[in-house]
This record gives sequence, structure tokens and C-alpha cells, in this order.
Amino acid sequence: ITEIQHQFSDKIHFDVRNDHDVRLSGFNAPTSANTGNTILLSGLLENAGLYDENGINVTLSIDGNTIATKTYDLTSGNTTGVEFGWTASEGTHTLKLSAYIPADQNTSNNNLSGTITVTTETNGGGSSSRSSGRSSYTPPAETNETENETVEENLTTIYVPETELADSLYIGQTITLNGCLTDPQSDTVDLAIDDEIVKTQDLDENDCISITYKIEGLDEGTHSIAIMHNGETLYSKEVLVYQYAPTEYKKIEKKSTDTTIVDAPTGNLLSTIGRSANMIVYLFILLIIIAVYIKRETIRASVIKK
Repeated sequence: ITEIQHQFSDKIHFDVRNDHDVRLSGFNAPTSANTGNTILLSGLLENAGLYDENGINVTLSIDGNTIATKTYDLTSGNTTGVEFGWTASEGTHTLKLSAYIPADQNTSNNNLSGTITVTTETNGGGSSSRSSGRSSYTPPAETNETENETVEENLTTIYVPETELADSLYIGQTITLNGCLTDPQSDTVDLAIDDEIVKTQDLDENDCISITYKIEGLDEGTHSIAIMHNGETLYSKEVLVYQYAPTEYKKIEKKSTDTTIVDAPTGNLLSTIGRSANMIVYLFILLIIIAVYIKRETIRASVIKK
């Protein structure tokens, strides 16, 4: 009998999700400030578990002392921005955001932390401080030119997201991006896909935006989605776009081989199914060969015995 060898090099990736899992990411806070400044600390809260969660506690602590706690409700797979304000006091402090649910099965992704150094600004023998509202921007020192006093300013616009894009989207899905800008240079913000502006949105009175956009006209694959302001990219994320929604990946028939997909794969769906079908065919042929060999040996043993 001819020996047949097959080498399988394809890999199938499974994204294992816990029933209950909340996580924090995207910690945003300044590393220095003046005494009395109002510091904005933010992050992104995600329900990475399979079940909806109510009563997710997110806590801000400074040097181990709890300053404030907020409670959120999140359905499975969704995200929301978390934001806290803190009036800076002199010294070096450890800032920490923590998320908590009693049933969390993965607590390694529940905390964000950073360090800030707060100093007292002295000007002409006295101390002064300025609260900056939503941002921690402190005006630079004044400089004199001849007899005229001028103020040098170098403002940097920062986008603080309140919602985060999912890692994968599908054609026909409507996305919503919420966030705020510090020190905006104009009254509008652009949404761009693959460096092409697809929508322009006006800032509200609080310098915040809520942009909604329906994903259309894109090929399956990786695309870049960005928030732009005055030609500068403030936020960008690479996402994987699928042709169908995850709920439509139920059952796909190919050459009378049924493959059930529980969730959208991380790669090309049809390619993954095709490789899986080929592997099943190879295994089926191998089983037939083994069965024929066993039957042949049984017949041979019977003839020898007689």
C-alpha cells in the first residue's frame, strides 16, 4: 500500500472571551501641573465579557486614597469613556483608575496608573495658580520685547475620546465617536477613513463632538479611521472591516461541509473556512486508507491461519 503523508501548516485562531470581564485602557493624564490646576484624567472602559454588565464601579484614587467613584452600565462588547477631575496639590502623586465588578474573571486589565508632579509657580515673590477647566494647560511665562510686553503661547490641541472604536466593524454598521478637544484651533473636526475626509462636524459649546457615520463603500480588510483637526490627526485606529455583521456568520455551506461560526474570525472568513474544509477532506481520506489497511491485514491473517 502506498504511504501518503500530509503536512498541515494552517493555523486557526480562536478568541476566547470570559463570561464577565471589564477592562480599562487609554489612560490620559498630564505628568506635571501647577498647584490649584484642575487636572483631567480619562480612560476607556470596555465590557469585554459575553454578558451585559450593570453597576460597573470605576474609582479614581490619588496616592492610594479614593477620591471619587462613578458607576456605568455596559452591554457586551461596548465601550464608554470615563473622566474625572482633580484639583492638583503640591508634590509627586500616583494617579490610578480602577474598574470593578464582583464576577470579573480577569482582573489583570482593570487598572490604569500614572505619576504627576505638582509644583507651586512663583512670580514676583508671590505664588499664583490657574484652574484650566477641562484641560491642564498652564500659560507660559511672559517675555519682554523692548518696551512692549508680549505673551508667547504654544497651544497643543488634544482629543480626549469618550468612546472607542471596536477592533472590527462590518459594512452597513453605524459608528459613533464621542470626545472633546482641549484648546481647539477652529470650530470643526473631520472624520477621515484611509486619509480621506468623509464627514465634517461642528464642535459644540463645550468643544465636544458626537460624530455618527455609516460604514459603506469599503472592501473587506484593514482600514484606518481618524479624527482630524486643522489638517492634524488627533486620533487614529486601524480596524478590521467585514462584509457581514457577526450575527450573520451563523452557518456557511461549502461543498456539503457545514461549518458553524460562533463569532466573526480575526482573519478572512472564506479563506479560513476553505482551509478547514480541506483539512476535513484530508482527514477523511486518511481514515479511509487506515480502514482499507486494517481490512487487508485482517484478511491476510485469516489466510495465514487457514
